[in-house]
Amino acid sequence: MPSAPSFDSAQLLGAIELGAFASVLLYGVLMMQGHFYLTHCRSDSRILVLFVCFVLVLETAHTATIIHIVWSATVTGTILQLSNPAVITISVQAYYFHRIRQLSGKIWISLVGWGVTIVCFGAGIFLCYKSFTIGAFAWQSTWGWLIKASFASIASIDIFITGLLVFYLKRVSTPLNEAPVMESSVELINRLIIWTVETGMLTSITSIVVLISFQMMNLNYVWFGLFFSLGKR
Repeated sequence: MPSAPSFDSAQLLGAIELGAFASVLLYGVLMMQGHFYLTHCRSDSRILVLFVCFVLVLETAHTATIIHIVWSATVTGTILQLSNPAVITISVQAYYFHRIRQLSGKIWISLVGWGVTIVCFGAGIFLCYKSFTIGAFAWQSTWGWLIKASFASIASIDIFITGLLVFYLKRVSTPLNEAPVMESSVELINRLIIWTVETGMLTSITSIVVLISFQMMNLNYVWFGLFFSLGKR
């Protein structure tokens, strides 16, 4: 079994710092999107606006913990497992399943989705708790099976959500194609479909890359650096 690299190596500290820089960059993009939405959301419901604000607050807290992790790793040489984005993930995925219920009219699909996201949320909180009780590599070795199952579940849920949203959005747009006066609505729905595929597949690919990195390089923190960006939804 290969020995773990020294803490100041590129595979540990370097991976954490690069992952943090990428995550902070994505946070800036997310804040710009949030600002644009909040300045053009007069027709949206107050609940939706509050939900967007809630997610932005969670993203800010997540980014702050990432910065703290980098500081601790660089200054004190301590790796902290504080950046678990479980609350962000369950919030966003639960909202998408709510939209799927509105589009499809089938609540059982959303109930199944909500149930799976709650299980993944519980696993994420449990893993976060366990990371404080044992050493970093011992934590990976002991609970590696659950970590990999969580990443695989997140990727599967994102793919499932993307597929359902594309299917039901396409079904909505089909009757509109026959009415020339609805051309602008069809164009809007097509844009939503493209956006859904882009964002959904991006998060799914990120989860898969994190999973592969964890499986193939479990004696370094390359996967952890990539994991930082998983919470930017």
